[in-house]
Amino acid sequence: EVDFSDEELIKKSVLTIDDKLTVKKVIVHITEGEQKKTIDEISLKANSMVKTNDVTEKANSLLGAVKYDLIGEIAKETRLNRKTVVSILQKIKANTFYNFQVNPESFIKEISKIINDEKAATLINNIVYSKTDNTYEDKIFTVNNFKGSLNSNILEVKKHIYDYLKTDSKIEQEFSKELESGEVLVYAKLPNDFKIPTPVGNYNPDWA
Repeated sequence: EVDFSDEELIKKSVLTIDDKLTVKKVIVHITEGEQKKTIDEISLKANSMVKTNDVTEKANSLLGAVKYDLIGEIAKETRLNRKTVVSILQKIKANTFYNFQVNPESFIKEISKIINDEKAATLINNIVYSKTDNTYEDKIFTVNNFKGSLNSNILEVKKHIYDYLKTDSKIEQEFSKELESGEVLVYAKLPNDFKIPTPVGNYNPDWA
């Protein structure tokens, strides 16, 4: 189960948004064309029958009239209720919120990403594990493919539940040596099929 308050998520989201939100300014380049009244042979060969005029404007001067459901869009992207989204937007700094005028779509996208990242981190940090009656059969610890080389990726050990331990990396080998030399009485390298369900996916603890 997960136990955390909306206030915790709001506080962390506001701090990260004010610190890390980056919204790129949008420049709109407009090319206007007008057919020349008279076309001579040179213009025809040069393909310059149209008189052009280039105009460059900042996006906020053009997008100001476009209406966005700011709260609704962020609520949709983050799956938060509108009240929580409003609380986040009200608490961010004024100069941070100004970025909405600079690039509304990027503002919505980037803020939603930050909130989702903070939500995931908050979920993970507030997971509460409870003991259940569920059990795994002993056969899950039986290694079907124990191929390897002794002292290479297979180690002879004393405190592991088996006399030999197959490791997947140098890091695991060093870790097992620390377990062997420490105060640990017994340990086990858990198989990949040993998973604990969590709100953010299955978790394989790897060691016990």
